[in-house]
Amino acid sequence: MSWTQLAHADIVCMFICIFTLGCMSMDPVRRPLVGEEEISQDGPYMRALVAARLEQIWQTCRPHIDGTRQQEGWPADVRFVEVGLRTLKELGRLYRLDAPAGQSPELVSGVKASVRAAVEESLAILEARMADEVPR
Repeated sequence: MSWTQLAHADIVCMFICIFTLGCMSMDPVRRPLVGEEEISQDGPYMRALVAARLEQIWQTCRPHIDGTRQQEGWPADVRFVEVGLRTLKELGRLYRLDAPAGQSPELVSGVKASVRAAVEESLAILEARMADEVPR
């Protein structure tokens, strides 16, 4: 038997093993459906998981950014710098650091109180005006 015939026989054998033993099938993989309920229940866990994985990526990239690799005599790899920047961007987005900061509770309650006072004053003026217009 020649080498090409042996290689052909090996490939045929491999396909027979893969597709008949069930390691692989031609059917598409059926995945469980993820609905809104699962998303709302698993959301905090998944955010924590993503944050932990992003932290792992950052720990891998950090020596290329902070100069540790250069101190050890290795050149910095710019690919790690790029991945580190993207990781920081994703972490910031995950923690919503790009969103405007919330106001302090004292300021919010003060605004609510002043709005309430303004509405009450406007209602008093309107009631007084309506009382003058109504004939008795």
